[in-house]
Amino acid sequence: MAVLVGADGSDAIVLALSDSVPGVLYGGAIATGPVRTMRFFLTSGLIALFLVPSAAQARSSALPRTGYDKSWYISEFWSGETPQGVAITRKNVTVMARSGMNKKLPRAVACRLPYLAVFHPWNKARNRKNHARYFSATKIVNLIAKEDFEYQFGPFESRPEDASREAKLVIKNGDVIQYLQYGQEGAFVVRLKGKKLVAHSDLFDHVQDGLRDRFLKNKFPEDEWVSLTCQNGARAYIYFQDVYPAPTVKVPGVNVPGLQAIGDGGDARDITVREAEQIEKDSSTR
Repeated sequence: MAVLVGADGSDAIVLALSDSVPGVLYGGAIATGPVRTMRFFLTSGLIALFLVPSAAQARSSALPRTGYDKSWYISEFWSGETPQGVAITRKNVTVMARSGMNKKLPRAVACRLPYLAVFHPWNKARNRKNHARYFSATKIVNLIAKEDFEYQFGPFESRPEDASREAKLVIKNGDVIQYLQYGQEGAFVVRLKGKKLVAHSDLFDHVQDGLRDRFLKNKFPEDEWVSLTCQNGARAYIYFQDVYPAPTVKVPGVNVPGLQAIGDGGDARDITVREAEQIEKDSSTR
């Protein structure tokens, strides 16, 4: 079983996967044979695995105002099987951030970050301490049907009891399905005639050519942001690519947390002094 981060604020997508195992719980329904569709249900909270929500995200307010136009989809969600994060491996680290979720704003907010902290959607304790929220802006991509076909979408609802309800829809040649955001394990959120649904990578069999490769190569634009209360009391928005330390460190003392801090079960934690020293040593040899 795997659980995705909620899109649109406090909703979270919970995904249970099975290819051919009979009798396993699959998105809130019992699967008794091979399964080729993705079934989802939603619950309150943000990034979680195995129904462990982030407490800070569970009490989140509305999405912030942004500098993105209507060609972008805004959500409180970082996509991927294991989202990225950063670890603060030196004392007295200050990054220059923005006052809002807008790349056009100057990086004029000095934000001091706590030593040994790991900022990651799964680090519930740290997110509570620094009131951290994780947002994405994803470029909406129009998927244009190249033929008539039927497709069984997963529901994008807000109640667990809706998990087993699917939408088998008839799509006509030329219909536009809007890709909104990637989730996990090949599943993603779409919008069709104003309604949000969940699709899987096999949808690309039926839409215009060329988009599958862009999808598989992660070429659909997506910006990730974290908003937080800094150690010096400032409220800041950090555009993740400004600080993400790959392939090289951009801000001394801001590094990749490593597997010791981010597990595969939906949990993350701050690092220890020894771990910080090792990360610093490893980063100096990259």
